[in-house]
Amino acid sequence: MLYRTKRWSSGILGLVILLLIFSYVAYETKDIIIGPELRIVSPVNGGTAPAGIISVRGTALRISSLAVNGGELFTDLSGSFTKDILLSPGYNVIDIRVTDKLGRSVAKRIELMAEEPVRHSSVAEMRQVPNVRN
Repeated sequence: MLYRTKRWSSGILGLVILLLIFSYVAYETKDIIIGPELRIVSPVNGGTAPAGIISVRGTALRISSLAVNGGELFTDLSGSFTKDILLSPGYNVIDIRVTDKLGRSVAKRIELMAEEPVRHSSVAEMRQVPNVRN
């Protein structure tokens, strides 16, 4: 009877050790299994913005490279990034792509309408307009 109890307890101990090893391996490889992640904070896709320089901000996790409109960019330790982009008046597209160590990539496209800034007349321009009275 003692032999069966030892055998049974060593079987359970072996199972627990295997379970612990499997859990550790799953925890360590979850980032590889999940793949890259890209979150854009601003600007909002489909929005409008004034023509000129805007900041593209976001977070990229589990990546080996990050490109905004084809230009390489780096993240800080928390995965955040910021890139200033010059918008022309009218329709603008910003392409963002991240790639991980295994070559898997995620891309996002932001489409914006940039409004031309309203130009206010200066005092000198107002003086050049003839004053016509009836």
